[in-house]
Amino acid sequence: MGELVLSNGERVDYEYDAAQDMLFVLFREQVGPTHYQDVAGLAGVMLRYDNSTDEIVGITVHNVQRKLMQKLIAEIGDQVLPRAA
Repeated sequence: MGELVLSNGERVDYEYDAAQDMLFVLFREQVGPTHYQDVAGLAGVMLRYDNSTDEIVGITVHNVQRKLMQKLIAEIGDQVLPRAA
């Protein structure tokens, strides 16, 4: 499991599962029973909630490689292709 420090100083843990192409992000170390909810407008992105407090404790992202490749191609295209008039 990896660890990142966000710009607000909060620490998050993450793990990438290559076999499933899924990214799991946790905002706190210990997480008990949880439930998930899809994020509207973001296909394959789910928020993970603590069952007892309904607090967001993590994020799960499906098809990570495809999403990153699409974003990278779009960003590069925006920078190198001429703008439509």
